Amino acid sequence: MLNDYATVGEGVGYGYVDNILFSREGEVQAIIVEPDNSYGAGPYGYPYYGYGYGWDPGQTSYYLQYGEDEVGEMDDFDYDRYDGLLDD
Repeated sequence: MLNDYATVGEGVGYGYVDNILFSREGEVQAIIVEPDNSYGAGPYGYPYYGYGYGWDPGQTSYYLQYGEDEVGEMDDFDYDRYDGLLDD
C-alpha cells in the first residue's frame, strides 16, 4: 500500500500513499497521502477501514472513500500532533 497511487471519486488521480500509521496492536489506523499540487500542500491523513473499503493487494491504486470536492477542504496532517508508537 505504501507508495500506491491514491484516487478519489470516480478514479480521479489524487496523490501517493506516503505513510501508514499503526495502532499498538499492529493494525493499520490511517494512511497519509501526499496529494498532487492541485489539491493543496498536504500531507493529508485518512482513516483506514480495511479490505473492501479502498484497498485490495491486487489493485493498481488505493481508492479513498471521498469525493473530489471533499478532499480539497481538509486540514494538513500534523505529525507533531500525532502520538506515534515511537514517541514513548
